[in-house]
Amino acid sequence: MSNSLYQLVLRQKAELRRPLSEPIVGRESLTTLLDALESPLVKVIIGPRRCGKSTLAKLVMRGKACAYLNFEDEGFPQQATGDDIISALKQVYPTAKYYFFDEIQNFPRWESFLHRLHREGYNCLVTGSNAHLLSRELATALTGRHFALKLLPFSYRECSAAGSAEGDDALMRYLTHGGFPEVVIGKADVSSYLGALWDSIVLKDVVRRFKIRNVQELHDLYTLVLHSVASRFSNDSLVRGLDAAISSPTVKKFLLYGQQAYLFAELPRFHFGARKRLKFDRKAYVYDNGFLTAKKISNSPDYGHLLENAVFIELVRRGFEPNMNLFYYVTAGGYEVDFLTRIGVQNDELIQVAWTMHEQKTRDRELRALAQASAELRVKKIRILTWDHADEIRIGDVKLVIQPVRQWLLEHPAP
Repeated sequence: MSNSLYQLVLRQKAELRRPLSEPIVGRESLTTLLDALESPLVKVIIGPRRCGKSTLAKLVMRGKACAYLNFEDEGFPQQATGDDIISALKQVYPTAKYYFFDEIQNFPRWESFLHRLHREGYNCLVTGSNAHLLSRELATALTGRHFALKLLPFSYRECSAAGSAEGDDALMRYLTHGGFPEVVIGKADVSSYLGALWDSIVLKDVVRRFKIRNVQELHDLYTLVLHSVASRFSNDSLVRGLDAAISSPTVKKFLLYGQQAYLFAELPRFHFGARKRLKFDRKAYVYDNGFLTAKKISNSPDYGHLLENAVFIELVRRGFEPNMNLFYYVTAGGYEVDFLTRIGVQNDELIQVAWTMHEQKTRDRELRALAQASAELRVKKIRILTWDHADEIRIGDVKLVIQPVRQWLLEHPAP
């Protein structure tokens, strides 16, 4: 056991020293992570597979005395203990000051392992591809002892800073292809790479992790979710749409697994009563627009939904969390507003997404929804994001800003 683990760590050491592939698109979170590196807290980078977590960690650790272990490696001995791991790392990295553990959720006893390392004074940086790790499991294992950084695929702002996103064609490419690194730097075919990545996440982070038997039903459900992006749905409506022998509790469970694996997110409808929210339909969004292009079956792209999904991702990147401070809203008159953001216990901003505002019918519909929502929620900040339209309109004593999405996407560095 110890020899096989030693050989694995030795082989991975060579991988760690291998130069990072070029070109490298800069991440806005690099400085944040560097500033936190000397903290005694366990540093945790969480996010979807292949979004750049390992590359970011390697950039932070470049030139430093760092021990490294990737738990994703198929050669990792499953019966290895925490003592085995530390022993092998100290043999290969006798002067290590930092300990970098990649995809740590694959180690069955990772919670107690990290707790022990923190208690013994190890400076640890870990990555994980499961949202559950960041929430309940991590909070329980390391209450008050960890610093969490959520990393998503490249933002439009990051692509623009790297010179890989300029003009209408580049923005359209970002809306349709998304921001996964292999796609952004042009090393992968969009449809084949992202389609395979989606399937890999489903297999590794859902089917295997949760020992799913009804694999076809799972795939069918996730396909239906992809086709429901930016639309309202309920567990019962998904059951009806599947037209299969799958129960509402099973749908609920499978949806939770998909969210934990960073495939998609559910956005609840806002109501001041938390219990009331549970009874409303939710809306679905995926964490990268490229998944829609690669996996959604359609005759042509739905640019309105692509734009709305990109806005959702950017709001999450800016620190808003569904069911905490990010919701959609339906007025008493039945008009929907795409996004409501909150700061603390206060409603802060209403955001509507519309591909174009040139048609009077669209303009009247969006303004009516926002006017009613503004009055009901007492929100003074109102925005409509469009492909190319810019304007300012007064609704009573409230100023409504109509803004091109490119301008908005380039605002505000990610937290």
